[in-house]
Amino acid sequence: MKTYLAIILALLIAPLGINAQDIKTQQSGLFEDARDHQTYKWIQIGTQVWMSQNLNYEVTKGSFCYDSDSSNCKIYGRLYEWSAAQKICPTGWHLPSHQEWKMLSDYLDDQAGEKMKENGDTHWNGPDAVVRGESGFNALAAGCKSLDPSGRTHFVGLRDFAYFWASTTATPINKGWSRYLTSNDDILHPFESWKEWGYSVRCLKD
Repeated sequence: MKTYLAIILALLIAPLGINAQDIKTQQSGLFEDARDHQTYKWIQIGTQVWMSQNLNYEVTKGSFCYDSDSSNCKIYGRLYEWSAAQKICPTGWHLPSHQEWKMLSDYLDDQAGEKMKENGDTHWNGPDAVVRGESGFNALAAGCKSLDPSGRTHFVGLRDFAYFWASTTATPINKGWSRYLTSNDDILHPFESWKEWGYSVRCLKD
């Protein structure tokens, strides 16, 4: 009876191009955003499932390409102001909270920031440490959109920094929690940022 059930299961799975072992061990895959049909990679890290690419869904208010160059969006994804980031993830996914970012950092433990970076130095300045890319998170140094004291927009940090929004409001309330990586160290830094700045978004599975 067990053999018969195994044969039936194999026949059902075969057309999909996967096998029973893959079902048990698969920890990564692809997700298509139904809104614009862009495809994103995802990766399971501990108990969490993260998109392993920066979101690139365009909205008319609060999203930007680095240097206003669309070619940068194709590589690094878009940069979002905090208010836009709150509702930008597709159905079934959400912007991670301050605590959910901490869970990721705690799970990766020592050199968490370096493990989160994309392997190699194609999109990062600085030395490529041995553990770079270990987690599969594949963070890119997309830089950010900043504002000077007069309110003028500047784009800074390409290939040097990766900034990511959290959904949690900081203190004062015109700031939001974020995380950043730098080419100079291997830490995932918590940071309270002005909500008008533009950062990358990584969505977390609900």
